[in-house]
Parts: sequence; C-alpha cells; structure tokens
Amino acid sequence: MKALVVNCSSTSTHICYNLGARKLTDWLKTQGHQVAYYDGDPGMWELDADLVCLSVIFSWHAPRAREIALRMKDRALVWCGGPGMFALTNWWRNETGFEVVRGVDERFEKQRGQYEMTFASRGCPVNCSFCIVPRLEGTAFTLFPDFQPAPILCDNNLSALPDDYQTYIINRYQECGVILKDANSGFEPRYFTQETYQRWKSLMRTAKAWRFAFDELMGERGKQEAEGVEGMMHILKEVSPSRKRVYCLVGNEPIAHEVRNEVVEELLLV
Repeated sequence: MKALVVNCSSTSTHICYNLGARKLTDWLKTQGHQVAYYDGDPGMWELDADLVCLSVIFSWHAPRAREIALRMKDRALVWCGGPGMFALTNWWRNETGFEVVRGVDERFEKQRGQYEMTFASRGCPVNCSFCIVPRLEGTAFTLFPDFQPAPILCDNNLSALPDDYQTYIINRYQECGVILKDANSGFEPRYFTQETYQRWKSLMRTAKAWRFAFDELMGERGKQEAEGVEGMMHILKEVSPSRKRVYCLVGNEPIAHEVRNEVVEELLLV
C-alpha cells in the first residue's frame, strides 16, 4: 500500500515541524507501506496513494486538510488527526464524511526515530478550563522513562512533574549528550520553586528562554496565578530579561481586563 502523509500546518513560506506526522511516517514504514511525506498540500502529486494521512496542528489549517480529503476521498482511505482537529469532529464528518482520530494516537505515540522534538511525559494536572491539553492527554501525568532526548522538549508542565522524574529527564539529556534548544511549553509558575530553578539551570543554559504562562487575572484563581508568576520572576532574577518568555492567552477574559501586558512588562524588569 502506498501512503501519503501531509503536514497540513506547513505552507510554501513557512515549514512548521510536525512531530506526529514524522512519527506516523516512520510507523507506516514499519508496517510495510511505501510512504511519501509532504510539508503542505502536495497538489496533484501522489494521486495514486492508497492511504492519505492528514495531520493538523492548528485548527485554522483544517480547511487545507478538507481540500485534500475531498480531492482524494474517491481514490484513497483518508485519516485525519492532530490537536487542531480535536474540537472539529462534527465539522469534519459533515464536510468530508470521514471520522477524526481524536487525541494522542497510540499506534505511533511511542515510535522512535531521529526527531527534533520529544515528549518525556504527557498530560497536565492543572486542568485550566481554556486549555486543550487535559482533554487531549489527561489530567494525570503519563511518564515515558524510555523517551528519546531531542533538541526541543515539548512536555506541557515540567515544573509539576515529580521531582525525581524532572531529575531523570535532565540526566537523560546529559547522558545522551543532547543539547536542549528549547522547552517550548515551559514551566507552570505555581509549581516553580527555587529548587526547580537550581535543578534545571544547567540544562536550560542552551535553551532559548524560560517559558511560562500568565493566562488569568480575575477571581481567586487569577490572584493565585499572578502571585505564582511574580514569585517565578523573582526566582529568575539573575536570568536576562530576553531569556524570560511569558505566554499570555488573549481573549481568555473580557477585553476590559486585558491589562496583563503592563503587568508582564513590569515583571520582566525584575
């Protein structure tokens, strides 16, 4: 069987690395398929594929997946998945007649290979109402002790992981000689302590930045988050401001309360 894997979240002007699509490609090869991989719509190429696998990282790229599915639906079996499709099950079924593969695909989740990204764990216990991670991966951590270190570590909440497992991740990187370029989902401020900083400090020297989120301002939860963010900034006071990156979820609260940029700018000076 000839399989076509398409990273629908890449374009001709911007290649967005898609770990799931890369792992799926390698897994299909282990199943005996002849596989062609494309970053972006392959157009009229590969029309002889028997299986078309569409991976969507961001929901706004779903229309691109739809175009490819409708082009190929009478020629091939179509699979579609990825975080961008998780909330679009009904839309996808109505538009294409196919079902979405929702959540983490266990068929190739543990596929090993030479990838730019890796997960040492899945899930997050914080369970923010606006976040898709608990629905995709669960509110309890799933640990992958045999994970393969890669330049980008994608775990959703490094600071909430058990202390001994955090140390284990760091040791794995050091033993394998892999340089950490980024921990792109970062650290949860309310779990971040001086011990967390000291634990990760050496590995993070080569990373782009210490990343964390500041998504809530209103109510008791917002107060707790602000306190956590301020506390983390004080712990990171010796780190250059350019290496502290704060994620802010614009639109999580009414526009009248969207003043967090001023708060963040003030904290970045700490």
